[in-house]
Amino acid sequence: MGLTFGFGIWNAAIRPAGGGTTVPGPGPDALTLTEFGQDNLVFDTGAAFDRNAGRVPLSGTASAGAVVQARFVEAGGAAHTGWQDVATADGTGAWEGALQGPRSPEWLRVQARLKAAPAVTAATTRVCALGHVIAVMGQSEIDRVMITGGGAYEGSIADPEQVQVVVGAASFAGNGNPGNNVTGYAISRGFLGQIGAPAPKLTHAADMIRKATTDKVMIVDLALSASGRFQLSDDVSARRRWSDFIDMLDAAGWQEGVRPGVIVDMWTNADNQFATDFIAAYKPFYTGKTADGADYVPGTPYEVETFPGTPGTDDLTIKHDHVLFDLTGRGLGLFDAAETRIALCHHRYDPILDLDGALVSTGNIAVTDMWGQEILRETFFGTMLGDSDFAQIMVRGTEPLNYENGTDTSGIWGDVIHPGQGPDGLQLFARHLAHAGLRALKLVPDTVPEFDSASFDSAGAHADFSWSGGPVTTTRKLRGIADLDGSQPHWTDVFGFEFNGRPVERAELQGDGSVRVHVPAGAGSGPGGVADWSKDRFFFGRGGATGFVKEQDDPLNRGWMNYPVIDADAAGVPGLYDDTLVSAGGIAVRPLPSDSVMAPAAYRAAAVATRGVRFTDPQGIRDAAGGVLATQVRAEWRGALLSTQDPVTLFSVGTRFTVIVSRGLQLRVAFWAGGGSQQSDGVALVPRVRADVVVTADLVANSCSVTVDGQSVLTHTINGTRNSFVNTDKLSFLGQPGGQTAAFEFERAAVWINDLAGTGAPYKDLRGSDGAAALNADPWRVGDGTVT
Repeated sequence: MGLTFGFGIWNAAIRPAGGGTTVPGPGPDALTLTEFGQDNLVFDTGAAFDRNAGRVPLSGTASAGAVVQARFVEAGGAAHTGWQDVATADGTGAWEGALQGPRSPEWLRVQARLKAAPAVTAATTRVCALGHVIAVMGQSEIDRVMITGGGAYEGSIADPEQVQVVVGAASFAGNGNPGNNVTGYAISRGFLGQIGAPAPKLTHAADMIRKATTDKVMIVDLALSASGRFQLSDDVSARRRWSDFIDMLDAAGWQEGVRPGVIVDMWTNADNQFATDFIAAYKPFYTGKTADGADYVPGTPYEVETFPGTPGTDDLTIKHDHVLFDLTGRGLGLFDAAETRIALCHHRYDPILDLDGALVSTGNIAVTDMWGQEILRETFFGTMLGDSDFAQIMVRGTEPLNYENGTDTSGIWGDVIHPGQGPDGLQLFARHLAHAGLRALKLVPDTVPEFDSASFDSAGAHADFSWSGGPVTTTRKLRGIADLDGSQPHWTDVFGFEFNGRPVERAELQGDGSVRVHVPAGAGSGPGGVADWSKDRFFFGRGGATGFVKEQDDPLNRGWMNYPVIDADAAGVPGLYDDTLVSAGGIAVRPLPSDSVMAPAAYRAAAVATRGVRFTDPQGIRDAAGGVLATQVRAEWRGALLSTQDPVTLFSVGTRFTVIVSRGLQLRVAFWAGGGSQQSDGVALVPRVRADVVVTADLVANSCSVTVDGQSVLTHTINGTRNSFVNTDKLSFLGQPGGQTAAFEFERAAVWINDLAGTGAPYKDLRGSDGAAALNADPWRVGDGTVT
């Protein structure tokens, strides 16, 4: 049964009305029950909130003042619930109410009767179910799962009426151009087991659903290819219309009272441009509040910075005409936080160029897409879920990382943005999508592995990482596929690990289920190139969280199979990923584990994180004796950026000479002299990787230079002449006076005046090993934050 609906106007009120009423039974009193507007509706029963109660709005007519009772009965006639008082008819004889009942694998009808005259009854002809409603929201990755095409399903359909799907026609689902489609579109709702029903690829997800529950499930496609949240929420945009979004919900039964229990929100590509300012951009859309907690007035434009953006500028004006959840009490929201929950998910993102590390391309140039994805992960699963407003409506969803992006075409791997057409592409991605919904509904165990334990070899040769919940493996090992050969140095058992920001060359699965990660030969700071655990560290799952660094070779050789997983069977869901096409699947290990696990204790003890703090000399610049004005300055800093979201000043001499780290991770030197502003070319720093940075400014030779880790990375000629810095210029570390500060960890920050070699005693010497108390008490410390 495929139902087709035309373009319609959505009414915010629930209207339990439809195709007529049943004929009341004989008797002195009259009773009618409004028929469901659609057959086979599914009402969510609140599994995501640990509830088991579906609520179905009812209405009809009866004698004025009569009490109406109702109950659910199975399609075959057996009672599912007892009789419940649901309404009392008003003076005109109209009544409205709601019937509640526990979930059931059966189709149900509603019977009504007069409490005072039980023989007077009415019943629906159409059926409904008390089960689960999952909506999926995003862009083309989801669209390609939901739309028709892609071959016939090869599995078996045990219950062809268990899973329904609501999808838009091709123009809405990404095969056309919705921006030009101004007259409407068709929407289909049908069972996955039917011939001609939507999305044969999605029927692979149905297998997973059937293994988790026997209840009826409805999946609603709220995705649209090549669209962003700001297009959905802004009525000016023709690319994605809010009315389309509402029509999809209406086709699922919105006006009958159907509400999603879970919305799987897997929308990470289009809004990557807001990585640096995602909460400011979208908290109004999700919650009705601005980033600072004030009430947002829908339709009010405001400026946000796009990624990577220009430091200090607002790059895009956006507005939201609609709100998903209203947490201000003004009644503006579409969904209710008490009945609908968002599962915030983040999928993989493969590079389209060769990389030297997860965030840096060959040639040491920062890759904005890669670190933008990392910032989004940190924002989604750290900042947002830690915000009390977002926490009311969101839970952490899955991160599907072990599936195949792209397609092999005659030895050329193309379209790495989308899941491939093969079994390990869209079909496996569809299973991950279903798993995200099932987890959010708590129908499968919330078993997501994350490296939570580590041991570090005392000789500095390797470290072992493990998950306390069970052994870690890979898809390649689960399927018994031969290991990759040594064609690429990073082709090792397990992908995704880095040492000091560069891919490791040996990461081996151990018999106890841990992963042993070896220090690359000669790469450590210790004697002979072994690791010095006070200076060196490992990372896992950075950037796009794949471990891919060789554009064609990695995908062509199915490097995704080397991403660490746990066996789904061991996660409490046996056979979850097994069918005739996809076998031996696993649940991906979460990327970006805690620094308390990945970084040794010696490393963490040597550094101090600063947030909202800078260190500024209270007096103007002069030599150590306090008399001679400076003509030469040398500054040294050993540390790492903890945040890449904001442009910051690493070191400055007033406003005349600054060492800036831009939002694109580029370290630059800028000098303001009589000839105007001058800025050098940039060199990439890798966030969270410690570096030794030495900067000199020589007004005698009119030059400045920067070395990183002992290597000269840039030199710059200062145009114009200046005899000395002026005595009103103040030295400052980790932020410019009156400017932005950011999060750093540092071991040392020191400055010399008129001593370019740094052989004498520094003018100022800040050391992380002095401890937080000493640094917070230092007379140079400025700002409203503290050193921790």
